Amino acid sequence: MPINQLRRLLDTLTESEIKYFRQYAHRHIATGKTSYLKLFELMVDSNHLSDAEIRVQIDPALTPAGLLSLKKYLYNLVLKTLVNRREETHIFPRLLKELSMVEILNDKMLYDEAIKKLQKIRNETSGNDLYCLTLVAYWFEEVMMRNIGYSMGSTTDATKRNAAYVEFADNVNKQIKLGALFSSYAILNRSGLVKTEEEKRLQEIFNDPLLDDNASYDLTAAQRSYMLMKQLRARFQGDKQLSFQYVRQLHDIFMKFPSDFFYHESSQIFSTCTKAIYHLERAEFVPAEKLLVQLRSMNPHTGQNKYLLFRMKFLVELLFLRAKGKHEQCLEAIMKYESQAKAVRGKLFNILEYRNFQSIISYLLSRNLYHESLSFINTILNDSRIKKKGVPYQLYARIMNLIVHYELNNQDLLESSIRSFEYYVSKNHVSLKFIKHTLNFFRAVSRSRNRFKDELEKYSKALIPLMEIPVEKVHLFDLIDSGWLQQKGIPIKARGLRPMLM
Repeated sequence: MPINQLRRLLDTLTESEIKYFRQYAHRHIATGKTSYLKLFELMVDSNHLSDAEIRVQIDPALTPAGLLSLKKYLYNLVLKTLVNRREETHIFPRLLKELSMVEILNDKMLYDEAIKKLQKIRNETSGNDLYCLTLVAYWFEEVMMRNIGYSMGSTTDATKRNAAYVEFADNVNKQIKLGALFSSYAILNRSGLVKTEEEKRLQEIFNDPLLDDNASYDLTAAQRSYMLMKQLRARFQGDKQLSFQYVRQLHDIFMKFPSDFFYHESSQIFSTCTKAIYHLERAEFVPAEKLLVQLRSMNPHTGQNKYLLFRMKFLVELLFLRAKGKHEQCLEAIMKYESQAKAVRGKLFNILEYRNFQSIISYLLSRNLYHESLSFINTILNDSRIKKKGVPYQLYARIMNLIVHYELNNQDLLESSIRSFEYYVSKNHVSLKFIKHTLNFFRAVSRSRNRFKDELEKYSKALIPLMEIPVEKVHLFDLIDSGWLQQKGIPIKARGLRPMLM
């Protein structure tokens, strides 16, 4: 096992999970097997002990190979304990356990009991939008019937069961295809649509026959995926009214499902946040604030969703406070977010964090807080992961970097930043006209500040036609949102909606 695998797992445990493991261990670990519990206590209580020190405290005769074996066992035991705990409170692991019971009943040839349990599983899974498990239950029943020669029930019953199985499998296949469409969109969205061929691929996705206006789907999951893709298409095309209509419908669907399954829970967080942002874009502060209160009251079950809520709640908070002109509270929220985000930074690459950084940088620039914005800009510029996976965030940070160094009159840094930007664009084959015009503008004004007014007018005229091109608008929107052009007297506005997934 990787040397830090056990340490990383133990570091994620909450106090209640540690307590549960201790209780489980005392109940189930046999006499003479207490070395595992000793290892657990040592690693939970201290994270600086070396392997040699751990071996001495457990058993001086313990070899390095023996310690490695203990770690492997403890790692699997902790995971098993967490699964057992989750079976008591979460629907997905509980239903997986139910399927294991069906397998045992089948093995014991108790077919009537197995069939009844499978029917119960199908009803519960389909009712909670867990169609992957519904399909497994159908498949399990089909295999069971095949093995006993379809001897249970009448021929009519068998025919009806088979027809239901075929129909359900067809519906699931449609949902899988819709899910694949969303996956294709999300990958392009992550790339930031920085190339013309990517925009062409996006149009192909949105024109897929699965998204026809007259398409209909029986599964709730398929209906949801269909509606989500239609909402994204409407947003990309700048149709505010239609896009918001889908957002409201999606939010209503997501909020009906139980939140003890991590996907349902994350969907509720996303949809609540997205709906709030739409209200803010429409300057509808009362419903936006109500949704913000909902976000504050959420208490996610999983660490992943806790962090998701932390990031997305901050985004809504900042946008709300900014729209209301509460600037002191904006700065307080930014400082609080930054201090808390540092605790998990470096553990994973997460685009949502950099979207928050964009909002922070945009706000700071709108308040002429150039020095304060540099730390966030440099975090993006210096992150090796985002250079590979987050081209749009690099482009954004580099543009903001040029603005800041120009405003601070850092001539040497401005010139070196322009050269670095040119190299980055060439290396990553970025062919956006917006980037070309931006570099031309800053090259010109870096040579002579006296030409700023004339060059800015030329720059703004070059940008206006780009607002009609989605692949350009994605990036131009962020510059407009910073308010820098408006501060310089250029009355350009972001028409429509930002054509990216929130």
